[in-house]
This record gives sequence, structure tokens and C-alpha cells, in this order.
Amino acid sequence: MNKAGPALYSLLHTNAGVLALVSDRIYGGERKQKDPLPAISYRRISSEHLHIQEGICGLADARYQIDVWADTYKGAQQLADLVRLALDGYKGTVGATVVKAIWLESSM
Repeated sequence: MNKAGPALYSLLHTNAGVLALVSDRIYGGERKQKDPLPAISYRRISSEHLHIQEGICGLADARYQIDVWADTYKGAQQLADLVRLALDGYKGTVGATVVKAIWLESSM
């Protein structure tokens, strides 16, 4: 079961800066074109299930794409910065999900 998606949503939804801009407009999957802005959408790109010599260890290395949406370039940059600050370098527990590390791989 993929627990990374709900943990990602929770980290974004409980961040005061992100929440102030997007409210509940955080979508797992695609954002509909008619949905109000600003908004965030995210989707899992891949998951690598990790193993140890004894077998399955219960960890997965999941890659996500996060898109930010706004009416202006400046608004999109502001939201992207808030998302980066909320997630990049995070380690901890979200609900019952242990997050070993989140890091920004690239941005454009």
C-alpha cells in the first residue's frame, strides 16, 4: 500500500504558508482545468521497493512530481518556494507513516 501520497498531502495541507495560499486545493493526480487557482497537484512517478538480505524490509523509495498552479508567474514561484520549504529535507512521522527523507531532485 502506498502511504507516501497521503503523507505528502498531509505535510502540504498542514503547512501554514501553503494552506494560506491554496486552502484545500491540493490534488493527488490531475487538477481539472476549471478548478480555482492557486493549487497544487502531485502524482507518483515511480516506486522502488527496497529489500535487504533477509527479504522485504518494508521501505520504498518513491518519486513524486509536484506541480504548482497560479494565475501569474510570480504567484507560481511563491507557491513553489513554499512547497519546497515545506518538503525539502523533511524527516519525521506523518500519522503512522515514517518518512526517512524527502529531498528535491530537480525543479523547472
